[in-house]
Amino acid sequence: MRILRYSQLRYLSIVLFAWLGVFFVTRSVLLASHLGEAEIGLADLFSLYGVGLVYDVGFLLYAAIPTALYALLCPN
Repeated sequence: MRILRYSQLRYLSIVLFAWLGVFFVTRSVLLASHLGEAEIGLADLFSLYGVGLVYDVGFLLYAAIPTALYALLCPN
């Protein structure tokens, strides 16, 4: 990808994808630990992860604003 040739954008994307991984693992562990109580089907499972992804991306976009501004101000 041509846009990720800048180190600041690579750093920001690595951090954001790492946090998405942490959120996914956390959601999976919590679901697995309470699977009997959840009584969730396969369609509900996709919905759960889909809605969670939307919330996680929304939070990360908000939380990454200071880091993105700092990366824009740094020289290449």
